[in-house]
Amino acid sequence: MVKIGAIIEARMNSNRLPGKILKKIGNKPSILHTVDRLKLTKNINEIIIATTTNRKDDLLVDLCKKKKIKYFRGSENNVLYRVLKAAKKNDIDIIVEITGDSVFMDYKLIDSAISLFLKNNYDFVANCVKKPMYIAGFDVRIFKTNKLSEIKNKIKDKSDLEHVSSYFWRNPKSFKIKHIHAPKKYDSSKYFLGLDTNEDLKLLRNIYKSLGQNDRYFDIREIVEFLNKNRKLGLVNANIIRNVV
Repeated sequence: MVKIGAIIEARMNSNRLPGKILKKIGNKPSILHTVDRLKLTKNINEIIIATTTNRKDDLLVDLCKKKKIKYFRGSENNVLYRVLKAAKKNDIDIIVEITGDSVFMDYKLIDSAISLFLKNNYDFVANCVKKPMYIAGFDVRIFKTNKLSEIKNKIKDKSDLEHVSSYFWRNPKSFKIKHIHAPKKYDSSKYFLGLDTNEDLKLLRNIYKSLGQNDRYFDIREIVEFLNKNRKLGLVNANIIRNVV
């Protein structure tokens, strides 16, 4: 049986918003929103937080222990090796790569992407690489552990070690790749819903306050409808310059 694992890349030492993964949104740290939403998927067998050996990440590890969440500690800068080792240690065959700043991800998008990956035997599937791509915060990238192991020694650009799966889509002729394109109402030109800055945190907290009462689940459709009705709020982080891979 193929084992599918969601590996969440997370660390405390964020440049723009240090400790962002433990910032409270509603009644719990942002990283727990990510984990709880992944638990709703039908296709994921294991959820692992891949963090670093930096002492600053001891706080995150303490949370993982308290909440009985699997974790792995590895290199801070070589994220590819960290994710690969986390996958191998837990016998993961297919990696669902998730970033720790994807707070309100939609589990239905993830399940759909995994089903597409499995049915077509792709090497790489993503909804956040080739335009029109989904709003940041709903990113999913899927690939085989053995393929990641194969490419680790081929990489010459250090950015491919930091961004884990970028080698796949930078070399499309070498892999069977599928880019999932977003419908216009959900594409990345509308909003930014990742957690990277204080402005992002303000936006996410307001969304949760309005839609997540009593920790109620809400999906991408509800979020976008809410922001379309509250345009000023939805654009509070629109002018921030983002790093692009």
